[in-house]
Amino acid sequence: MKKIYLFSLVLFILHSHNIIGQNNNTQAALYNIGIGGIFGGVGAVLNKKKNEKTGKVFLKGLWQGATGGYLVYESKKLVYDFSKSGNYGYLWGSKLLNATGNSIIQNAASNERFLSKWYINFGFNRIEIQTKGAFKLKYRVMPIALYGTVISASQGKFDFRKSIKTGTLIFNSNKSNNRGVTYVNSILLESNNIKILAHEIIHSYQYEGFISINSFAINLNERLKNKSSSINKINKWFYFDVHSIFLKGAYELENIGTKSYYDNFFESEANFYSQKIN
Repeated sequence: MKKIYLFSLVLFILHSHNIIGQNNNTQAALYNIGIGGIFGGVGAVLNKKKNEKTGKVFLKGLWQGATGGYLVYESKKLVYDFSKSGNYGYLWGSKLLNATGNSIIQNAASNERFLSKWYINFGFNRIEIQTKGAFKLKYRVMPIALYGTVISASQGKFDFRKSIKTGTLIFNSNKSNNRGVTYVNSILLESNNIKILAHEIIHSYQYEGFISINSFAINLNERLKNKSSSINKINKWFYFDVHSIFLKGAYELENIGTKSYYDNFFESEANFYSQKIN
């Protein structure tokens, strides 16, 4: 029952973004710190060991997640700097900072030791680095992100140069509608406007920002692995990015009762860091 209450709390927060808006840098920082802290604290409690005290575990996950959330905020500020200057040099720094922040949050949500594991995603490719004990490097495919990449590829041409410059899979459409679309975490561009690119990069970061939700099901995943050798083999090569389903659900919840497309929190956030395109 405790797990149901905790998960309900997270769902409530996901539908209450506008309690902490992002109309200025202070509000934006508070939002990212807050959501990182909640993900870290709730996940840590769900994954606590039997001999650990709930309050202590929650506080540890809370401060670690909040620390990661602050780094996520700083990574988004670098995207804003890119939208103003057009300097692609900001974007790899932003991506690495974003990956660091989300790694810290996911470690917290998994009730792991601080800075024990690191993650970075490039499209559907996930690189996992373990620094706790023996150094380990693991590569896995994220199926839902792969699906998004296939959709982008079916509608546009892969832009290798821009993908390398941004750290995000970019596809160019032959349409000229002066817009962009993010399919999971791959971007389809119909414009060379850097503000539109910045807007879509923030959408890809929203996918990254929800990834700690996957840690809530660690115990369930372990039980499945113990029951089936096939699950072990699948998990060796695939990281199931089911968090993207929760992101989609939260996005649709934000559309309820809105008067315009940009009333949606996720669109509003993307606007905030790309100089509010409309």
